[in-house]
Formats: sequence, C-alpha cells, structure tokens
Amino acid sequence: MMAPIPFSNHQASGQEELGGASPTAMNVVIDATGTVRRRPGIDAYSGAPSTVVDANGLSGLYVLNDGRLFAVASSPAERPIYYVTSGGAVALGGGLPQAGLVGTSRPTFAETELLLVIAGGSEMQQILLSGPTSTRLGGSPPLASHVIANSSRLLANDVFVDRTKVNFSGVFEGDTDYSGSASWPNSPDPTNPPGFFTAAARPDDIAGLFESTNEAMAFGTQTLQIFSPDSVQVYSPTATREIGCSAPYSVIKRDQEFFWLDHLRRFVKSDGRGMDVLSDPIKKTLEGISTIADCFGFRVLTGPVDALVWVFPTDGRAFCLQAGGGWSQWSGWDDATNNWAALAVSCAAMRTDSTFANVVGTTDGKIGQLSLDTNTDLGTRIRAYVESGYLSRGTDKRKHSKLVKLKFKRGTTSSSSAPQAIFGWRDRPGAWAEIPVSLGAAGDTDPVVEFRSLGTYTTREWKLEFSGTDDFVLVSATEEFDVLDI
Repeated sequence: MMAPIPFSNHQASGQEELGGASPTAMNVVIDATGTVRRRPGIDAYSGAPSTVVDANGLSGLYVLNDGRLFAVASSPAERPIYYVTSGGAVALGGGLPQAGLVGTSRPTFAETELLLVIAGGSEMQQILLSGPTSTRLGGSPPLASHVIANSSRLLANDVFVDRTKVNFSGVFEGDTDYSGSASWPNSPDPTNPPGFFTAAARPDDIAGLFESTNEAMAFGTQTLQIFSPDSVQVYSPTATREIGCSAPYSVIKRDQEFFWLDHLRRFVKSDGRGMDVLSDPIKKTLEGISTIADCFGFRVLTGPVDALVWVFPTDGRAFCLQAGGGWSQWSGWDDATNNWAALAVSCAAMRTDSTFANVVGTTDGKIGQLSLDTNTDLGTRIRAYVESGYLSRGTDKRKHSKLVKLKFKRGTTSSSSAPQAIFGWRDRPGAWAEIPVSLGAAGDTDPVVEFRSLGTYTTREWKLEFSGTDDFVLVSATEEFDVLDI
C-alpha cells in the first residue's frame, strides 16, 4: 500500500499528537500544490540603509502611498521618528523634544493628503509630509493609542479620560488645508466643529480603533462596534457584535476583513457582520501563553504566500496563518545556544506602490524585507522543522515500512558538496531515529531520494528538518508499506 507522509499538514499543537495531529511546523509555508518550503527570510531592503537605524530597536513602520518610509524607535520616553531612504535614516527634528513620539504604546498611523499622524499612548504627533517636519498635533486632541483617518476627519480614542469615547476632529480640506486636524473637542474651532461619539453598547473600554473604507471600527474589550458617517449625527452606530479584543495591536486588516485575538483567546475574523473562529487547532497552545496583551500582527504577501503573522514578544513565539490553509510557527535561531530564538521582526508595513515589498523592522533596529528568495534573516540561519504526528495508516495491525520516497527540489546549491536535511521517525514518544538526506550538490538535480526497509510499527511519527542556507523545497513524501497479519 502507498500513502503520503503528511508533512504538508499544518500545525495543530492544541490537538492530540498521538491521534495524528501535527505538533510542530516551524518556519515552513505550504503552497496550493502541497509543496513545503521555508518561510520568507529577511533580506536587505533597497529603500533603507543596511545598517542599524536605531540601537534601541524599532516599534513602528509606515509606508506612505507614494512609497516614502517612516520608522519609530522603541525607546526612550520620547521616541525618535526617522525619515528613511536608501541613503540613510534621519531623525526628524534632530531627535529633539517635541519632534518624537511620546507614550509607551506601539505606534498607530493615519495618513491624509498632507499629514502623517501617529499615536503612541499619549500626545499625538503630526508629520507635515511636504517637509517632512514633525510637531505635536494641534488643538488639544485626546491622549490616544489609536488614530485613523476617515471621511476627511481624524478619529482617536481616549486612553486617560473616557476610554469608551471616540473623538473626531474637524474636517480637513483634501490637499489644500489641514487646519481641521487641529480642531478637537477640548479646543474646538467653531467654524470647523469637532465632536465625539461613545461606544456604549456595553461599558467596555475601547481597546483599538481601525477603519474599513467608510466605517470606523471600535474594538472593545468585550464588543466590536461599527460606526458610519452620518449627515446629521456625524457618526452613527451601524452594527455591534459580541466579540472583544484582548490584544489591541493584534488586529490585521486584509482587504475588507479584520483578523485579531479576541477576549476568549481565539483568533477570529470578521467584516463587522459575520464572524469565524480560526484558531481551534492551536487553542490549547494559546491558552498556555502567559502574556497576550502585547501581541501584534502583520500581513505577508509574497509569491504564493498570503499569510497573517502574530508575534507574542514576551512569550517569544510567533504564529502564522496562511490564507486558505492552516497554522505554523515562525521563529529565529541562536547559533550560540543551538536553539530556537524569537522572531526578529518587531514591526512591519506593506509597500504597495510600483515597488511592492513586505518591509519589516527588527528588534536590533534594522530595516529589511521578507522574501521567499532569501534563506536567512539578514544572515542568521532559518531552521525549517516539521513533524507529522503519529500515523496508524487506518489500522492497529503492525506495518512494515518497505519504501519511503522524498521528492525535493535538489541541486540548487553552487557548492560541490551537497547540503543535507535530516529525516527521522519514532514509534513512541522519545528519541528519534535519523538519516541524513542529500539535497544534491551542484548539478545533481534528480528530485527523488529513497529509503528502504525502515522497520515495523503500529503507529509512527515522522519528522524533517533543514538548517542550511540553501533552498529547501519538499514537493512530496510518500511511504509504501505492507500491513502484517501479526
């Protein structure tokens, strides 16, 4: 009999490994054909210097519609804001007070025709794009963690006075006048009146504020409320859903849908009307994470990969959900300890103009881009590792493993020596039996590697790992076996 070894199964670490669930899928992505490859690596980005932008690390990136890039440092109390080009990174205002971002929250951004406005948990900052120059946002706006641009206004939550309130500015006039952005309820301009509305379907605090085309989405700790522009009330409620948000920066927008970690520690998706739970396969793993509030998310779109990635900085883990697929974990690697390390990404932004790129900031203050053509994270190895879970092949009778065929993309190295993967198996929890697998020296492009007579088993778990810096592409894995009568 012939059957696949399901290395293309996605991680289901919240389900039972002995029942056949894959306990681990690290640093791999799977395309529509079932081919397993290493996740995108971090490469140099042509729009930024290859050197460190800020030694304290980066907490936020934003790419304008025209492709210009801004970065926010992780510390100190007033975080420098950098205008980044291929020639270098310049701290706006020389990094002096009033030019940086205050507050301790992750930055959120709102772009208008003339301004980039940034909120970070305290006073908001405005960058006049024609400069660019950075100053505090005028008009005594609320101290905010989230800011959006919607219907020619700025909207921001209030993290100190009334956590259920959304404040909105006066109207700004396209690309000719931004004075309306300095009219707020605490300092109103009568000729351009601002206002506020309250997300009061339930008295839960607003955790985050996001926009979807012509709607404002107020993510509360227990509810999601949607508001639309209204000619009479300025903003009026249009829908409320019983879905909270436990991690304000976990919210990822993909087209018209939002994905986030809800108040029940589930990753969910919604367009504000329906709702789907996505994280059942890893729910038990999520319940074991001690700190979830600092989770942040970003989207990766490159080649056949359309993925959502959530990073838990305190916990040191990152989870990836592929569109139309399932879960895996993304991590870094520490050669000094020969062990897993936290993913180096600390923030991300997608460039969508003529130069498309998945731009990322790193924990050590560099800027790069995620690419499937890159096999390292700025020179650090990426270890790909996957386990199948225990397989019984539909019967509790013993099986004889006659032949295993692994089909790789081989011979892609330029070296005369072949890179090696490790193929392993075990029939019960404990140590693995392992065999090295040649991925082909230069010119050795025969895709199939075979292993014969790998013993007998009742249930068996398989693994595959690769830590080299050459390409890793597994097209298929199959086992030929006989079911024994004993």
